[in-house]
Amino acid sequence: MKKTLSTNLSIKNITPESFTVAGKLVEFQSLDLDGDRFLKDTDYGFNPGETIKTPIYYDHGFDSTVGLKQVGIGEISFQEDSIWIEAQLQLREDYEKDILKLAQQNKLGWSSGTATHLTKSVMQDGVKTWIKWPLGLDASITPIPANPNNNVILVKSLKDKITMANETNEDVVTEDTVTEENPLDTLRVQFE
Repeated sequence: MKKTLSTNLSIKNITPESFTVAGKLVEFQSLDLDGDRFLKDTDYGFNPGETIKTPIYYDHGFDSTVGLKQVGIGEISFQEDSIWIEAQLQLREDYEKDILKLAQQNKLGWSSGTATHLTKSVMQDGVKTWIKWPLGLDASITPIPANPNNNVILVKSLKDKITMANETNEDVVTEDTVTEENPLDTLRVQFE
């Protein structure tokens, strides 16, 4: 499973049973920490104007506590500068409540995963550029941003989302920075 991450995750709505989050699942033109780039004309398996559904996982299922449990369902669509995702996550289990707490602390971001045998990349101007990256298999909420230029944002309204979308410079949560204050400190942070 190959993955890429954007940490523009915003909380749109919270009820006693669930919460809704949104953000950039794939950001066009920006380089992640692996040096990978995605373009607007990358083949994502669907076209502008269409939306597709995708399961939501925590950290691509690599976390030893949450594992491969699906934590929600999302809908993805094209934006001018990104692939946008909006998803509803449940608040049934303690780990789901901990995920909400981390999102409220701006410590989570979005990461797209797909089956590697369905992907294709080429070198363009010395940069690994993905030309085929089918979405809809795995959209994950994760504490490990591959793109440090994006941060997780808390949003209470659509107006807040628009004005806060460009804020950056939040700290990244990694194995080295997990503390007692981190509600998911029992979750093992793993990635490829």
